[in-house]
Amino acid sequence: MNKLRSLTITNANLTGSIPKHLVENLTRVDLLENMPKGRIPSSISILENLKPSIR
Repeated sequence: MNKLRSLTITNANLTGSIPKHLVENLTRVDLLENMPKGRIPSSISILENLKPSIR
């Protein structure tokens, strides 16, 4: 999964914590219509390629 650039998991009724480690190459993460709990992990700051999304 080291080539994964975009992760979209929408309307899947996901619950629980966001994983503490993510793939460094991600530029897009979309978890719309889910119910994650807790804090966004500080490890998300290593995702230097992540771009803001406007809906």
